[in-house]
Amino acid sequence: MLRSLLFLTGLAAIARADDRPKYVPGRYIIQLKPGSDAGAIAAHHEAVRRLARRDNGALQAQANPLEKRNPQCKGNFHAYVGNFDDQAIKEIEKLPNVLCVEPDDQPSTNGTTPNNSTSLITQQSSSIWNLDDLSHKDGVQGSTSYTYAYDASAGEGTTAYVFDTGIRSTHEEFQGRVRFGINALTSSTDGAADGNNDNTGHGTHVAGTLGGKTYGVAKKTSLVDVKVFDTGSATMSSILAGLDWAFKDVQVQGNLQTAVFSISFGARTSSTSLDAAIKALYEYGILTVVAAGNENKEIGNTSPARLAESFTVGYTNQQRQRVDSSSGVMGSNYGPELDVWAPGFDIVSADYLSDTGSRVESGTSMATPLVSGLVCYLRAKEGGLGTPKAVTERISALAVNGVVGDVKDSKNLLVYNGSGQ
Repeated sequence: MLRSLLFLTGLAAIARADDRPKYVPGRYIIQLKPGSDAGAIAAHHEAVRRLARRDNGALQAQANPLEKRNPQCKGNFHAYVGNFDDQAIKEIEKLPNVLCVEPDDQPSTNGTTPNNSTSLITQQSSSIWNLDDLSHKDGVQGSTSYTYAYDASAGEGTTAYVFDTGIRSTHEEFQGRVRFGINALTSSTDGAADGNNDNTGHGTHVAGTLGGKTYGVAKKTSLVDVKVFDTGSATMSSILAGLDWAFKDVQVQGNLQTAVFSISFGARTSSTSLDAAIKALYEYGILTVVAAGNENKEIGNTSPARLAESFTVGYTNQQRQRVDSSSGVMGSNYGPELDVWAPGFDIVSADYLSDTGSRVESGTSMATPLVSGLVCYLRAKEGGLGTPKAVTERISALAVNGVVGDVKDSKNLLVYNGSGQ
């Protein structure tokens, strides 16, 4: 069996225009059936190479996955990306062991336009409202003075993989706890290389909420920068490549029981390949916390928020109401697929323009890292909780029940860190 979560080649530059097409023209993700052994996978790729030679370059930059694998890495999700014409893709669909073929989508992050209107329990005074709300059962109740109550372990010994636009690692919020992983758009693993910085601020803000010293839930967690977006958009293949890299890194680092994947984005439609990757991660033992989305509608077929294997997060305001479009920002998605609610409106966190700056943003993108941080926090504080099921059940058990307004047909669970406050 191919010992890798997935195999991807032929990555191309990300579309930057706001009017970019929904799919990358001519590029497809081919997923093979679970359980395909090494021989079947090799036979498939050889058939595709013959097709490429016949069609004079229909496939670009194809490589042999059996020569590229990391022998330490295991998994049961096999996929690759390539550029094909219509006739080639029809023939690939007919090959043995092909589970599905889908166009390479262009997902988007789930933040909104920045809002510029401006056991040993530790008390962080002069805190921010989302951390106060997380650590007090009764909520902020109109207060303008906030305190974060948290255990001093603060996520120490855990690791959060942040899949986003990059992280300004030199920001004082991170205290040297950020490690650059990969720019999955270019396959670069050199954090100092051009283009590997955060050039929109979304990822830095997200990372600050998750693990910043002032704005973060888990103030001592380690952060891994997995850059899958540039200027707020990406391709599905870059996201899958980032997930693949992180999956392998978890195995190499040996941090399976203390790692969480934080994803503040979603596909604009359903994606069989993305869903399969998240399911494979879950089955292996890696939890992925994902944003419900900001379309003010049912989650429905949105990937990966719709999955039982995703831990899906909606966002609330200071009044513990689901944020809807009347707030001047995009409203939170909802539905039975949603697992928990978390603060996400007018959230202060780290800015990407300097090493000391902050900015305010709203969205399920801001609620998601708060929950990812809570995963790290509880694992460090309580020990154990090393499986996705164990930690999500603990978060659900601690959550305050029935306090969120206008949840539609969603679960009514608001996250709480168990501080006793």
